[in-house]
Amino acid sequence: MEIITKSQPAGRYILLAYSAGARVTFEVANALENSGYEVSDIILVDSFWPRKPTGQEADEFVVKNIEKYLEESGVEFLKETIIGKVIKYRGYFTTPYKPGEVNADVHLILSEENIDAPQARCWEQFTTKKSIIYRGIGEHHEMMTPGAAAKNARIIQEIVEQGDQNPT
Repeated sequence: MEIITKSQPAGRYILLAYSAGARVTFEVANALENSGYEVSDIILVDSFWPRKPTGQEADEFVVKNIEKYLEESGVEFLKETIIGKVIKYRGYFTTPYKPGEVNADVHLILSEENIDAPQARCWEQFTTKKSIIYRGIGEHHEMMTPGAAAKNARIIQEIVEQGDQNPT
């Protein structure tokens, strides 16, 4: 939180997270609000909560895909380090957690594969304001790749500009 408030000591804050980053983002939003700062918007890119723990089969699938990606990228020497970090990350991601309620609009940009997901409305319970859903570009793992990222960035830009026109 201190890094954020040193960089921007006053004004409203807009926080953004991709995938499992939503958990940390809600923790930061709660800390900012509890310290008297205003968080006007939280923008989540294909993030859901609460998340159920994944099984060994899902973990093996993730590891297999990481190994394939590293091999294709020519950096398979990073395999042990990256897989170790991913396993820790997945443990954090699947640990039971209930975000505190925030006083910010929550914007959820969904991937093409998750646009009809039943858990798309999961953030409504964690905000006192609006929870808005947008149709993003690409599947989950593609949303931050060059082609899709530029298109998804336009959605994010529109959200930010809309907030600039309607400050809370």
